[in-house]
Amino acid sequence: MELVGFDTHILIWGVQKTSRQTQQYMIPKTERFFKHLDDNQIKVIIPSVVLSEFLMPIPAKEMGSYLHKIEEKFMVIPYDAMAAIEFAKIWQSKQDDETIQTLRHDGLSKHHLKVDGMIVATAITQKASCIYSHDIGLKKFASDYIEVKEIPFLP
Repeated sequence: MELVGFDTHILIWGVQKTSRQTQQYMIPKTERFFKHLDDNQIKVIIPSVVLSEFLMPIPAKEMGSYLHKIEEKFMVIPYDAMAAIEFAKIWQSKQDDETIQTLRHDGLSKHHLKVDGMIVATAITQKASCIYSHDIGLKKFASDYIEVKEIPFLP
């Protein structure tokens, strides 16, 4: 059984079904991708950090409904002690090779990088084969640890 992880905007497009004006094409593309995952029995994890980011703009009275939709299709995985250890190791490595400094220079905040690291560490400790994300910073942070893919084109 293959296991993959999602970043936040995948949920925004596929569950909330919202996007920026320039990304409206991502909603049907993500819906086709969800069907592809179901048809191929590929399981999806949602790191709890991703769930937090997803729920932040949702009105409190609607959060339960969205949580139910997510838990019906995906496995929500907590950020636990093993993920914390993995994150710390990756962070130290990325400091040593100056990836963090480069990403900070590119405009990413330390907070953004920490969240990306928590997502990466959660996926790794759950033995996910990859993370689906369109976030360049997450892709660079994850390099050498786990593959980050964009949603593929599916007819």
